[in-house]
Amino acid sequence: MSRNIAVRLVMVVAIAAAAVAVACGEDRGGPLPTPAAQPAGATPEASPQPPLRYGLQQRPGVRLDGQVLEEVARAYAEFWSGTFNALANANPAFLEEAGVGPQAQEPVRARIAALERGGQRLLVRSTVQMPMVTDAGEGWVVLEDSVDATLEVLASGQQPGQGATQQETWRVRLTVRNAGGRWQVTEAEIGWPS
Repeated sequence: MSRNIAVRLVMVVAIAAAAVAVACGEDRGGPLPTPAAQPAGATPEASPQPPLRYGLQQRPGVRLDGQVLEEVARAYAEFWSGTFNALANANPAFLEEAGVGPQAQEPVRARIAALERGGQRLLVRSTVQMPMVTDAGEGWVVLEDSVDATLEVLASGQQPGQGATQQETWRVRLTVRNAGGRWQVTEAEIGWPS
């Protein structure tokens, strides 16, 4: 995917057919597989999913080296993979597994806590994203995005496919830093709907 072409990226989060059979009720029968590497204890019979991939746009006047741009895109994808898994399983450990920095985990942890207070979990069914590099310096990059998400809200005891579908738009600002040779999301601001 050429980084010089601004293309509206449509990222469809595919949940494997095996995921539909995974329990999502109060007993939490096991993690619900979403497209990402899964922490220990993940459902072994679920078919492996391809990693999420994103192309990043760059604001005029902001230019990154191609290798840095690739690494930042990888960190961005890992952030979302960890976020989607954490929301689906009400388990922030997926963020840690994805290499998301502690401060960047805070808005996702807060959303999980709010969902749990209502006895809910959130499956991200699909998103439309256009991540843009808006600022950069030595060892850091700022990404901004407006994420249009199609979600399934599962009440306690509901299985995937039984929940209510809803649309949300999330305003996102992430800081990605080079931490010891590996780029990772270290700060996150996510404008979840109220």
